[in-house]
Amino acid sequence: MKLGTGKSVNIFDKLAYIRDEKIKTITNTTSEILWREIFKDTVKGYDWYTVKSLSLGRWAIGYNYAYVLARVLEGLKPKSILELGLGQSSKIINSYVAYQKNKHTINYEVVEQSKEWLQFFLEDNSAEDNIIVHQREIEQKRFNNKPVNVYSGFGSVVKNKKYSLISIDGPKGSNYISRIDVLPFITNILEEDFVIMIDDYNRMGEKRMATQIEKRLQEANIKFFTGIYKSQCDVYVICSSNWQFFTTL
Repeated sequence: MKLGTGKSVNIFDKLAYIRDEKIKTITNTTSEILWREIFKDTVKGYDWYTVKSLSLGRWAIGYNYAYVLARVLEGLKPKSILELGLGQSSKIINSYVAYQKNKHTINYEVVEQSKEWLQFFLEDNSAEDNIIVHQREIEQKRFNNKPVNVYSGFGSVVKNKKYSLISIDGPKGSNYISRIDVLPFITNILEEDFVIMIDDYNRMGEKRMATQIEKRLQEANIKFFTGIYKSQCDVYVICSSNWQFFTTL
């Protein structure tokens, strides 16, 4: 008998594997339910949160990401935001920007590959006045001689700009390393106070990318702290010294 790896296993090994997978599924589902309740209780107290509906999980961010994002927006009050990948997190950020723009000038930029999804989202969520949209096709580059998906012309988006919040949930992941778009620019595009959020940190591609970000920050003598929020999809947070508590919310 074989179990997905090409190696022969006995019936006891197979039963143990099935048991462990069921436990993992139950644990992840329970975790997501708990994060949902924490998120819902948290945003009740935020005047800026007016999102009517969210469809979280599956291909979208999870409730752990939504919770941390809402806490960061409320606490950091970023005035310059860069988001890679338009989606459910954009609804949360748009709600924050719409509320704050009458008080402050907010620069909220999104990079997204799909023209159709962009058009649908902006029309459906009344966000066109709040978001600066950069529609970029996906192309492949090489990193350590391995192929990786990147946004075409990404450098022109961030040139001569700085951001206090960077949310990374795009483009589509790659096998070896994923979502490296910010790597060549990261030390130049961060405000003194910053938070970087990375979705899908349970995948090796995103872990390798986060390690590369940290390497570049260290080389530039930029002090930072990190934290992980686990659920069905893990969330990784890298933040400046003044906002260390965002790693332990």
